[in-house]
Amino acid sequence: MAVVGYVLAGLFTALWLTGAVALIWAMVFAIRMTFQFKQAGLAYSRATLWNPMNAVFRPDLLSEEGQKSRRFAIAGFVVFLAACACIGGLALTAKLWG
Repeated sequence: MAVVGYVLAGLFTALWLTGAVALIWAMVFAIRMTFQFKQAGLAYSRATLWNPMNAVFRPDLLSEEGQKSRRFAIAGFVVFLAACACIGGLALTAKLWG
């Protein structure tokens, strides 16, 4: 039974590190996205409701590099959510077995 505990602890650590790296990845590319608009004045305008992070919902305002950063940010956030869900399932499994 001790080996199973070590395996679960290792899986938990691996998933936690994956989620942490994915969250940092998502935040870096989300911040990069806010500096890559097609026109300089669009970042703080009515189109984004004066919040540059709203460009996630309006990709037509972003340049090609901005759209690429947006895709990377969304992918990183999805990986982060998947890692959190796996950690939750792992914790539930450990609770039910332990």
